[in-house]
Amino acid sequence: MKPIIAILIPLTVIILQGCSPLEGTKKILGTSTEALETYDIRFSGAFDMPAGECFSKTETFIKKEMQARIFLKERSQKHIVALDFRKAFPNCLEMTEVGFFFYPEEPNKTKIDVVSLNSTLSSFVAGELREYLRKSEK
Repeated sequence: MKPIIAILIPLTVIILQGCSPLEGTKKILGTSTEALETYDIRFSGAFDMPAGECFSKTETFIKKEMQARIFLKERSQKHIVALDFRKAFPNCLEMTEVGFFFYPEEPNKTKIDVVSLNSTLSSFVAGELREYLRKSEK
């Protein structure tokens, strides 16, 4: 009887969390991007390239230039969450997340928002990303 209760209580909590049981599940699993998506301080840039290309180049930038780790990547939802930027930015914690949100504006133009709860880190990463992508626009 007790194992059933141990399963039913978490399931009930997830189901009753409001409009989106899926978002509740993501929060429990640690894969929710809601905190980053709703954070006020964000650094934006628009680039002359399609969203898919921008996404791929940002992925390369995170891995090669920042030597960070991609924690969550959802091309269909147009976002990447990365962490461990300590090699490029020593004054941050390993688990500090940086979110990259892609917004296609035109067929060959994409806006990217870079967001972190550490605004100094997101400012730094956004500046480096802007420089990296500007070079590849030419």
